[in-house]
Amino acid sequence: MAERESQRDYLHRQIAERLARLESSIKWYRQMHFYGHMATVLLSVMITVIAGMKSLWKVGPQASDVVLVLGALVTVASTWAAFFSPKESWHLNARTYSRLRGLQAQLEFSELAPKFDHSVSTTFSDGFSEYQKILDSHNEQWQNVRLKSK
Repeated sequence: MAERESQRDYLHRQIAERLARLESSIKWYRQMHFYGHMATVLLSVMITVIAGMKSLWKVGPQASDVVLVLGALVTVASTWAAFFSPKESWHLNARTYSRLRGLQAQLEFSELAPKFDHSVSTTFSDGFSEYQKILDSHNEQWQNVRLKSK
């Protein structure tokens, strides 16, 4: 018969798994925000340079066409960023990660108390309640980010 997992082990495992997923999401959303932002900046710079230099190149219609295409690409990149909200998602995941790390540290600190054996059940019951509050708050804020982008 397999040994049953304790509340203590269960909560620590849940927090560790959630932290690992959040860490991955934070990295991904931070990169997507950076790439999206840099794409709009670079395309805007190209538009400015081409529009400013087209009189020197004596290729007016072609330069105007290139500027038009680049302008459309800026619109696509900006719309992508507004729809997927990588900056907001990155910040939300980072806040939740920080709150979970705080809970993890609090639980580990409580376990070091001299009379911890007397308060194990209460500590992890309260810890699980706090864990649920953090996840509920994250989910609510995530839904607000998603609704905002529609």
